[in-house]
Amino acid sequence: MEIISYLCSMKKYYIYHIKGKKIGCTIQPKRRTKTQGFDNYEILEEHTDIYIASDREMELQKEWGYQVDTLPYWRSIKMTTKETCIKTGNIALQSGHLERIRKARQTPIIQMDKLGNVIQEFESGKITANTLNLDASSISACCKGKLKSTGGYKFKYK
Repeated sequence: MEIISYLCSMKKYYIYHIKGKKIGCTIQPKRRTKTQGFDNYEILEEHTDIYIASDREMELQKEWGYQVDTLPYWRSIKMTTKETCIKTGNIALQSGHLERIRKARQTPIIQMDKLGNVIQEFESGKITANTLNLDASSISACCKGKLKSTGGYKFKYK
């Protein structure tokens, strides 16, 4: 399902630079830098797509020799849903963000026989459960060590 970008109020994402300290990304650079204890900053780039801004922030951090964030900006903020955007009418929904979040949250699962021999690997617990016609919570419990096996198989997170 393709998600359409809603232009309720198109947000701008600013990549800012505090000389000698850091490069960051935010929608409110003045407020953000002030809370970090800095008055002087420069705007390096501005984007309307949160994913482009997130990627560029990390590229610039690496390029300029600053510490690179462990998570991209888009994963560190509260993202809105399509329904929220429609209800409020004032939040811009970025095209495809729900798909990115879904993929980022998936943890690969390895299916093994009772002896621990790998049978196959799945993209996520839900896909594993659907494919093998097993309960997803039982697979999760196996991966966490709460159950030894389910459906005649052992499972672990990759």
